[in-house]
Amino acid sequence: MKGRWAIVFLGLFANLLLGNECYDSQKIWLVLRIGGRARIFETKADWVFSGGELSELYSDSIRWFARNSEGVLHDWELMNAVGLTDVGEKLRLQQEHSRKLSTVGLIVGVPLGLAMLGGSAAWGYALWQREKPSTIDIAGAVVLGFGGLGVFLASISNYKRHHEPPDIAEHQISAHQAVDLVDRYNTSLKIKCGVSIQGSGRQGPR
Repeated sequence: MKGRWAIVFLGLFANLLLGNECYDSQKIWLVLRIGGRARIFETKADWVFSGGELSELYSDSIRWFARNSEGVLHDWELMNAVGLTDVGEKLRLQQEHSRKLSTVGLIVGVPLGLAMLGGSAAWGYALWQREKPSTIDIAGAVVLGFGGLGVFLASISNYKRHHEPPDIAEHQISAHQAVDLVDRYNTSLKIKCGVSIQGSGRQGPR
C-alpha cells in the first residue's frame, strides 16, 4: 500500500516538475521599474498573489522591458512571441523604414550642412573685406553657419540613434499594452502546461 502511495506521489511530483519546466522554458516576463525598484511581472494573478496592486501596473511612469529564456525582446519580437506576428512585422518594418530614412538623412544632411558652413565662412570672409558690413549681412552669415552646423549634427545624431543597438527602455507600445499581452500569453501557457494559474509565478522585487 505504501508503495502505491509512493508511486502516486512520485507521479504527481514528476508532473509538477514537467509542468513547471514546460512553463518556465516558454514564458515571457516583464522587468518593471516601479518606484525605484525593479520588479518581475508574469501574470496579473501572480502579481496580486504576491502582494502587488494592479493599479501599479498602469502608471505612466513605469519603465520596462520584456524577456524570455533567450534574452531581451524588443517590441516587434514581443509581438511575434505572443502570436501577433502581423503586428510584429509592421513594427519591424517601421523600425527598418526609420533606419533607411536616417541613412538618407545622413547622405543628404552631411554635405548640405558642410555646404552651409562653407557658405557662411565665404560670406563672413567677404564681409571681412568690407569697411562697414551691414548688420543684416553679418546676421545672415551667422544664421547660415549655425543652421549648417545644426543640419550636420542632427543628421549624424539621427543616423547613430537608428543604427546603434536599440535602447531596451524605448518602446513603440505602452507598458499597459505589454502587461496585458504578457498576462494573456502566460495565463494561456500555464493552462497548456498544467501549471496552477495563481501563485506559481516568481514575481516581486529583484
